Amino acid sequence: MKPTLSFDALTLHAVTDELRATILGARVQKIVLVDPQTLVLELYGRGGRRQLLISCDPHAARVCLTDSRPSRTSETVTPLLLLLRKYVRGGRVEAVVQPPLERLLELHFATPRDSPDSEHRVPASPVRVRLIIEVMGRRSNAILVSDDGAIVDALRRASRQKNPVRPILPHLRYDPPPPQDRLDPWSDDTWDRLRELPPGQPEKTLAELLGERLRGFSPLLAREASFRAVGQPGASAATADWPGVRAAVAELLAPARGQALWSPSVARWGEGVVAFAAYRLRHLKGECAVMDVDHISAAIELAHVPRPSTPMSGVTPHLIAPLLQGIDARRSSVERRRAALIRAREAAGDPDELRHAGETILGFAHAIEPGQELLDVDGRPIRLDPTMNPIENAQRYFREYRKARDASRNVPQLVGQADRELAYLDEMRTLTEFADNPDRVRGLRAELTSTRVLADRAPERRRRGPVPSARPLSLPLADGFTALVGTSAQSNERVTFDLASQEDVWLHARQLPGAHVVVRTAGRPLSRPALIEAAQLAAHFSRGRDSGRVAVDWTLRKHVRKLRKGPPGLVTYVDEQTVDVAPQPPSPPGTGSG
Repeated sequence: MKPTLSFDALTLHAVTDELRATILGARVQKIVLVDPQTLVLELYGRGGRRQLLISCDPHAARVCLTDSRPSRTSETVTPLLLLLRKYVRGGRVEAVVQPPLERLLELHFATPRDSPDSEHRVPASPVRVRLIIEVMGRRSNAILVSDDGAIVDALRRASRQKNPVRPILPHLRYDPPPPQDRLDPWSDDTWDRLRELPPGQPEKTLAELLGERLRGFSPLLAREASFRAVGQPGASAATADWPGVRAAVAELLAPARGQALWSPSVARWGEGVVAFAAYRLRHLKGECAVMDVDHISAAIELAHVPRPSTPMSGVTPHLIAPLLQGIDARRSSVERRRAALIRAREAAGDPDELRHAGETILGFAHAIEPGQELLDVDGRPIRLDPTMNPIENAQRYFREYRKARDASRNVPQLVGQADRELAYLDEMRTLTEFADNPDRVRGLRAELTSTRVLADRAPERRRRGPVPSARPLSLPLADGFTALVGTSAQSNERVTFDLASQEDVWLHARQLPGAHVVVRTAGRPLSRPALIEAAQLAAHFSRGRDSGRVAVDWTLRKHVRKLRKGPPGLVTYVDEQTVDVAPQPPSPPGTGSG
């Protein structure tokens, strides 16, 4: 059984209640950066010491108390870590806030500071900041915000080029994520609107409908609600007993309003935990060993105990380790280059402001005295070099303007090239991890060598025959359809643009690196079972393969285009639809197809 480790809004409600009961008023004694995506706050208060884990790992984002003291694996001292130590360490937790049914948690801190009046020792008002934790899968973040709403810094910055709608950068105003475009499960109007939906969508299950339409509902919570309402997690929405569904939803959400106690549990299958929740997982009781736990943090911790990886048949670690090391080394190099470009762009300044400064100096040259260091025009101060005359000062600003103008033109293009290369490396790393036979590893090595990610081990030796390439998989689907699955970036490109016809169906895990999957339809309409199987393959051959559910986009091949000037396998597409599936490995195993 695939794990369904879903940190949803209801889980965060349970965590919020637990934190209010344990850390309100506690003092922050220590802040540790465990790794680039994980922080631990050590707090003391209410009779004991506690560790608060904050992880923004896209595949394991979570917030919880932990009994262990994680060892630091990163020696990097980041700007955010320094600012947290400045504004949060030594402070006390004043409030723990969560908007209803949103995956957003605010920790309010008040940190005392000494008065500048050292003679009288008058206590100064404390510094107040908020640490805002967005537990949203791949978009997870931890953002330090000042009392006036300005961003101090973030665990994961987002430039205007990367996120023009909601950039996350120091000094910008913090805007919360937009609210979910879903129905409020506590509103009477919601249940009237839900009743109207099933006739138009008779193939939908009740769990799919609730997961898509109700605010705060994850697929796991939706399946539990369906089970409690009609006794089946996969029951059809068209035959739902809506009063029973509403009662089941109200029962599950009651603790979030303080109307009932939380009942956290985990579901074990084999040697590991495959699901955790803030309620008892009744719908998994027949398939798994469902175990109650004392509090939600314990359930989260149990679910994220590292699992031993499954060995790949025919592939020993020494075969793929050099490939992964080469990809990681190249990725680090590209990330450094990208960061240097962004720093250079920021250091160059705003071209318009620099040009305006030069023009203003020329316009007021007659009023500038020798040795003057500042020109103030309409409340806009312009610094002057006192050793220069007005014309020289203006020319200095015009030189800086041209430098900033050129940077604003060239740097975004270079950053875009770096982003595309990082996407290619992520895709190749994911597919390398999934290589399950030596021939596929050799094909991946050849591709990485041809793209100069790996050095050619014998460049002077004449190669015999063509360079091997990673061959795609050909796998049977329901109703007589066949899926082609890419096994490398070049294999993805071949599957999509050489082997697929315009009317075939193309699939890919949404915004995750992984394989291209094409379903050959031969002009037939694709059946729902075949579509689901193909989506499960796309999820399995993606970075989300260990997640409980993965969103998979699908569209016709004719709507897929190569990314202009991009590396192999990177595409854009339109007119897509999305299906949410559990990753499933191919069964029976496919064979290579030329």
